[in-house]
Amino acid sequence: MEKKLYYIEEGRKNKEVILFIHSNLLGSWIWEKQRKQFNNYHCIYLDLIEHGKTQIDMNFSIKNCVELIKNLITNDLKGKKVHLVGIAIGGVIIVDLLYKYPNIIETAIISGVNVKNEVVDEITNRNNVVDFNKRGGGDVICETTVNKEDQMDIEDINEIAIKIENDENKRIEELLNGMKECRISILDKKHPNFIIRGFLAEYGIGKEYFDRLKLSVNVDNFFKITEEHLKYRVPNKINNFPNLLILYGTKEYPKVVDSAKIIQNHFPRSQVFSIYRAIHLWNIINYKLFNEIIFEFIKDKAMKNKDFIEKEYLF
Repeated sequence: MEKKLYYIEEGRKNKEVILFIHSNLLGSWIWEKQRKQFNNYHCIYLDLIEHGKTQIDMNFSIKNCVELIKNLITNDLKGKKVHLVGIAIGGVIIVDLLYKYPNIIETAIISGVNVKNEVVDEITNRNNVVDFNKRGGGDVICETTVNKEDQMDIEDINEIAIKIENDENKRIEELLNGMKECRISILDKKHPNFIIRGFLAEYGIGKEYFDRLKLSVNVDNFFKITEEHLKYRVPNKINNFPNLLILYGTKEYPKVVDSAKIIQNHFPRSQVFSIYRAIHLWNIINYKLFNEIIFEFIKDKAMKNKDFIEKEYLF
């Protein structure tokens, strides 16, 4: 039997699709302020593996989610233009889809994403050397950012990269072990609602979302999903996908701004905008602006000047 993600859909008769991919540990419910707002589109709000109502015998991984979403697009949505919208790990999944299956996607909008460069990219510092003015145009292509004649021998680079990656994986394991110890020594002694109130503050949403958040958050899954997220690196290739919008809130962590720069460096035809005083789930908090941006970018593949948003040139 084919494994499929659970999803809610609206407007099936429409020819263009907006597929919404939620944040870490949450579910399709985070898009409630987007429901019934895109009446001219076939809207799909899915639950990722080990999230929400998706119940399949498959472990959560970015790779597995990418393949299931690709199957959904190519099988269930065949012949339709597909626009993707994702927050946090939903945005990471979209980035990976754009590398593996760019030709099945018309438009992509991501917000609040946290990623890293591949280790080789960091060693050679190629992001500061690529001439972005000479990129763009034509079909979607991917090119490596490391030139053969540059600075370091490729064998040396690979050797250093392996060491750095091993060291970083050890640091991630140490971080996760520390978090697990914190859970045992502190969180497990607290009332179960304590951690949910923490997530409410982290996501910037009100107490009216307490019950849904409580149903969504699985502390055991938290460590597995966090590890998968921390270990993801953007492929060491330039991607000329033409219709990518990168968003981040000015109240988000600095690493989200750094990630926007990383993604823009790899997608030189992308557009980046900061949202004034926005935090993680600003699609709920400032949903009118969020929805307006989605409408506009899907329709025009460009953004006009608005209050509270500013175009960024990060590279």
